[in-house]
Amino acid sequence: MDNFERCDYCGLLLQHIGILQNELTQSEPETNNRYATLLELKSYYWLIKAFYNKVLVQCDCEYKNRFCSILKDLLELFEENEVKLDADKMKCDICRILPCELFSLLDAACKISNQQGLESMYAELHYHVFISWIYEDDHLSFASKCTYFVTADTTLYDKAKEIYGFLGIGTIPVLLDELMDMQNDILKFI
Repeated sequence: MDNFERCDYCGLLLQHIGILQNELTQSEPETNNRYATLLELKSYYWLIKAFYNKVLVQCDCEYKNRFCSILKDLLELFEENEVKLDADKMKCDICRILPCELFSLLDAACKISNQQGLESMYAELHYHVFISWIYEDDHLSFASKCTYFVTADTTLYDKAKEIYGFLGIGTIPVLLDELMDMQNDILKFI
């Protein structure tokens, strides 16, 4: 993990976007899967935009060019599919996706038995926490105070409680505090 640097995060972010774009091209028009993928891409649009403005400002690399191109492609895609981007709803767009990814990673971490798998999962968790930091420094504390995040999707909330119980973590704010500590560790890579 000591060698995990900014370029690694760029690579993982591009990899996730590539997977989503591939899912979108394979989905049938007017289906729930296509709609869900568009929502996820919308979330990633905001994340990439913040990533581009916060982290890549100093960079002059191929990653920066690719992110710029992806932002343009996503804008065209949203226009074609009549997906509206509203900066006032950016936080909600991201909260619809980011917690689900964190919870599913924690769920997977509970089921891993070998050390190599755990190290890989730790790197993936670091990536997602880094991405949440990119979105906004206080994203996780914001989410813990948001009633939609905490209560709207009871399935997600119940799953989170199950995972936290397995890990010995009592509440969402406790987990968020731990993830925020992780963010502080990650800042040294920036």
